[in-house]
Amino acid sequence: MDPLETLGLDLLQRVFKFLTPQTLAVASLVSSGWRAAADADTLWVANCTSAWQHKVYIPAAGRLDLTFKQRYVEAELDAARTELQAKELCAFRWGFRFKEAAGAFWTAQDPFWSEGDRSSRSLMQRLFLANGSVCAPPDDPIFGDHERQWRFTKSKGGKPGHFIQVSQQEGV
Repeated sequence: MDPLETLGLDLLQRVFKFLTPQTLAVASLVSSGWRAAADADTLWVANCTSAWQHKVYIPAAGRLDLTFKQRYVEAELDAARTELQAKELCAFRWGFRFKEAAGAFWTAQDPFWSEGDRSSRSLMQRLFLANGSVCAPPDDPIFGDHERQWRFTKSKGGKPGHFIQVSQQEGV
C-alpha cells in the first residue's frame, strides 16, 4: 500500500523532513503524488538553509524564478565550480597583502609591511568592478592615486578563471 494514501500528504512530508536532499530527490521519482510531496518548498527551504549556512556566495539563492529544490540543485552545481567568475569577483570586498617578492613599490603601499605586530596587521582591501577597474573602498586611505585595471589570465595549465592580473596601465 502507498504510504501517501495511508498517511496523507501532510504526514508523508513530515517523514520526508528526515531524508537527505539526495534521498528526497529519489523519493520524488516514485510517483506523481510522492513528487508533489517531495518537491514541496517547505522541505527544500530547510535543505537550502542548512546547506548554505556557512557560504557567502550563492547565486541561486536570489533566483525567484526557481523553486527551492531547483535553487538547491543550482547551488550544488555551482559549488563544484573551480574557477572564479567576473560576477563573483565583483560581488565582494577583497582583502589581501603583497608578498615581499612583489618589490618595494608594492610593499610600501601594503600595511602588512609597515605596521607593528604582523599578526594583527590590517589587509589591503580592493573592489573589482565590472568595467575592469580596481578601486579601494571609500574607507581605505591607503590606495593612493594609482589607476588600476584587472583581467583574468590563464594558469600555467591554460585554465581560465584561476588567476587575475592587476595592472597600472589602462587596457591591459
